Amino acid sequence: MEKNEKQLVSVIIPIYNVEKYINKCLESVRRQTYKNIEVIMVNDGSTDSSGKIAEDFSHKDSRFLYFEKQNNGLSSARNFGLNSAVGKYVFFLDSDDWLLENCIENYVKEFDDTIDIVIGKYMLEDNILGKSYVPYEAEKINEVFKQEKKEREILERHLNAYPGHGFLIRDTLMPVWKNMYKRNLLTIYNIVFVSERKIGSEDYAFNFEAYYYSSAIKLAPIVGCVHVIVPGSLSRRYYAEALERTLFRKEYIKASMGGKDFYNRDNIIKALNNESCRMIIGILNNICKSKNIDRLEQIKKVMSNPEVSNVLNTDMKPNLSRDYLIIFWALRHLGIKMTYGLLRFVNANYNLYRRFQYICRKK
Repeated sequence: MEKNEKQLVSVIIPIYNVEKYINKCLESVRRQTYKNIEVIMVNDGSTDSSGKIAEDFSHKDSRFLYFEKQNNGLSSARNFGLNSAVGKYVFFLDSDDWLLENCIENYVKEFDDTIDIVIGKYMLEDNILGKSYVPYEAEKINEVFKQEKKEREILERHLNAYPGHGFLIRDTLMPVWKNMYKRNLLTIYNIVFVSERKIGSEDYAFNFEAYYYSSAIKLAPIVGCVHVIVPGSLSRRYYAEALERTLFRKEYIKASMGGKDFYNRDNIIKALNNESCRMIIGILNNICKSKNIDRLEQIKKVMSNPEVSNVLNTDMKPNLSRDYLIIFWALRHLGIKMTYGLLRFVNANYNLYRRFQYICRKK
């Protein structure tokens, strides 16, 4: 067993225009019960006071290392942090989130010589619902996954981002901020972040590589990161490049599968196709929440893409959440205009919709 209490942990925090959140984030790291940390703060060209707040932390605590770079996005900032890190373990923290005080300590305790990644749980701080909660709180899995079981329950489940039926693990495996990694896993296999400006969800591709190359992954029932739902964030709004990035992400993962050996390649491909379906429905939903655009025309534009038609008209039975299954069914049987009306009704009652999501997620 490793003497984990002596191992340095690198906490990588990209920073961009988060003056409202950054102090709470950094203070939560400073107060960690596990003291042997280096905190790599990467200011990615902020135009507000975020950089000044972070730099002040570096003057007060020598464990906090402050860097500045030109704005090039979240992935670029995380990669900069990885290149600067020297810890045995790496933890990624978004600058609008924060940590429970024993987060790092609890993660480090879970490692041994064989485990490359520890996946924990997280808490959602949801101001729309007016509450904080741990998704799938009843799920208390404490298990190490290797070989074929790792592919099924971690890699395939990660690609097939909505768990549905047939998976042991129900909680999401996509975000990097709920994982701790051995840094040598990332360096040996050159696992880095692809720009979110190309791929949309940079965590998705990063964890696909990390989960594949890891020898063993431990899922632990520890709650560490508090993820703050920020209204208007990129994942919760429509932007012009959303579809292009979603389709690029699918092709990127498919291309990276070429040199890899899988126990069941067909299931991996099905999982990837299912997630593409989910992402497209999410784009349509975000269009309906948008303002100052012709929403119906934008939906028609998305639906006119041949690849979208191919994804939505496949014979597969999609593994989607209940609300997305309704949208999928409506697109197939009611057409674009009726589906648009359904989405507009849902988003006109958005607080009710959030509560519906919450109820579905807790079951």
